[in-house]
Amino acid sequence: MINIPNYKKPIVRVLLHLLFWLCITVMYTVTYNRIDKTNGWVMVAKDLIAVTTIFYFTSYIIIPKWLMRGKYFLSFLWVVVIYLWWGCLTYLTCLFIMEYLQPGPRMQNFVNVVLDRGFMGFFNLAGLPFYLLDFIYLVSLPLGLKIMQAFVRVRYQKMALERDNLALELAFLKSQINPHFLFNTLNNIYTLVVAGRKSGAKSIAKLSGIMNYLLHESNKPFVSLNAELDFLKDYVDLEKLRFDEKVEISVIMEEDSDRYIIVPLILFPFIENAFKHGPKASNRKNAWIKLLIRVEDGV
Repeated sequence: MINIPNYKKPIVRVLLHLLFWLCITVMYTVTYNRIDKTNGWVMVAKDLIAVTTIFYFTSYIIIPKWLMRGKYFLSFLWVVVIYLWWGCLTYLTCLFIMEYLQPGPRMQNFVNVVLDRGFMGFFNLAGLPFYLLDFIYLVSLPLGLKIMQAFVRVRYQKMALERDNLALELAFLKSQINPHFLFNTLNNIYTLVVAGRKSGAKSIAKLSGIMNYLLHESNKPFVSLNAELDFLKDYVDLEKLRFDEKVEISVIMEEDSDRYIIVPLILFPFIENAFKHGPKASNRKNAWIKLLIRVEDGV
């Protein structure tokens, strides 16, 4: 029912509910006609009154406000209440049949059993199994469908929430390239350009490639592994401008196929943090960063 198009439109909901109750009515009619074709309609009407009131109270009040919120004791008390409601209707219907109708043998036998045991017979341990089977048969189909739908919807909402949280975390991750990196890199590139060194132009091209990758490629669910490694290599090359030769930086990236794909920027935080927290200014002597990414047989 969750996936039915336009299910939330009132007219569609009304039509679906009418169709559902029509099917239930046909099922009850067929069942009671086997017992008494002449007077079976009375039991059908009784069961429809009972099950529709139970269904709508349970579906729109009890399930969302009690059951789905873990109020299991109150939910159990509600089961007792609806059993009492069904018992009252059943007992009153049997009195009506006995007083005003001429039931067939099978219907008469059922009426006699109910009236002989009295109203308290619905709670008598000896007769409880007899009544419970009838009660469970009445409510199991409509309530079972509604409870299943409620749990499926809750599960679906949890999955959607988890998916959205992962998307937010990934988006946050993608936005977290260190501003200090950009500031320091631009300063270093400016120094190279002023000094007339050819590496200045190459550094500008690398920075441009990084920004283009962050703005466009990182929004895709997957990118080629080669593109991701190229981005990481450019990032490392620009970080090297900050440290010159004061920090030993070793980079090895190997892949055995150009067909691999990967979630963009999923490796980047490890590398960024290595540069951000590794060779600190107060302890740069003998500092080093070793980066090894190797792909073998898809691992």
